Amino acid sequence: MRVLRLDGSRKRQVYETPVGEGWIQEWPTGRCRAWWEGPGGEREDLGDFPSLEEAYEALEEAFARRVREAGLEEDLDPPF
Repeated sequence: MRVLRLDGSRKRQVYETPVGEGWIQEWPTGRCRAWWEGPGGEREDLGDFPSLEEAYEALEEAFARRVREAGLEEDLDPPF
């Protein structure tokens, strides 16, 4: 899902899994903010990044950590 916001930024849902959802908001300047929303509604802010690539890397790391914490036996791979 992508949403164009009034401030010119784009908010996109990057990943939806049983352990939560990864989100990125990208501004026209190229800066990005990434966060992870857990299945219980909790939100973990991953920070601001100078590029989309770095925001995706932060989401990938957060995803891998959450899979380990949940003790999931199956191998869930990020889509990127």
